Amino acid sequence: MTEQTVFAKREAALRYWLQGRGYHDALRALELMKLIHRGLRKDGVTPESDHQIEMALHASRLPGVRDMERLIIVILLHDTVEDYALMIAIIARLFDDVVAEAVDCLTKKIPIFQGGGEIDISYLTKDGSHLVIHLGGTQIGSIDRDEVELFARMGFNALASLAKPIDRGNNQRTMGGVFTQAKQLSYVDFTDERILPMMKLARRRFPDQEAAYELLKHLLTTQARLVRSWSAMLEAA
Repeated sequence: MTEQTVFAKREAALRYWLQGRGYHDALRALELMKLIHRGLRKDGVTPESDHQIEMALHASRLPGVRDMERLIIVILLHDTVEDYALMIAIIARLFDDVVAEAVDCLTKKIPIFQGGGEIDISYLTKDGSHLVIHLGGTQIGSIDRDEVELFARMGFNALASLAKPIDRGNNQRTMGGVFTQAKQLSYVDFTDERILPMMKLARRRFPDQEAAYELLKHLLTTQARLVRSWSAMLEAA
C-alpha cells in the first residue's frame, strides 16, 4: 500500500464517520480545510491536510467529549488563521462564535499576506450566502500574540483545551526524522511547561471531559519520555 493510499484511506474513514454521525457542519469544515491546506508537510511527502485528518480521527476516539462535532470543526480549522490568515469573522459566519473563539485561542500569530487569489465558498455557508475569501500570495509579516494570555484562554475553553494537546501529540509523533534533536527536545519541554499545566486547569473546569484529558496527558508524557530517552542514548554513544 502506497503512502498516498494511506492518506486517502484516512480521509475516507473520517468522511464516513462524520456522515454516520450526522456531523454535516464538520463535513463542511473538512471541505473548507481541504480548499485551504493544499500543500505538503515538512517531510515533503505528507499532505498538509493529513495532519488535521489524523487529529480528527484521534478526537473521534476520545471518551467524554462534551461537544464532539464542534471539536472536530475546531481541529480541522485550527491552522487556517495562523498559516493562511483566514479571518476569525469568516469562521464565525460559516460556523458559529463558539467554534471561532476556540480557533482564536489556538492562533499564536496572524500572518499578513499581500496579493493572492479569491476562493468562492458560498456553497459552504449555512444559509447559502455568497462569500469570497482571499488566500495565498506573499507573506509580508505577522502579528505575534501573547503566549501566556492564549494558554490562559485555552484553559477556560472546553474545545481548545482538547484540540491543543491533540495537535501537540500528532506533531510529536511525526517529528522524528524531520526535526533536529534539539528541536524535538524543545517541543517536549514546551509541552511540560505550557500544555500540561493548561490541561490540568481545564480538567477541573470541565470535569465531564476528564477521561479525555487523562488519555491525552498519558500520550504526551509517554512521547516525551521516548524523545528524552532517545536523546540521552545519542549523547551517550
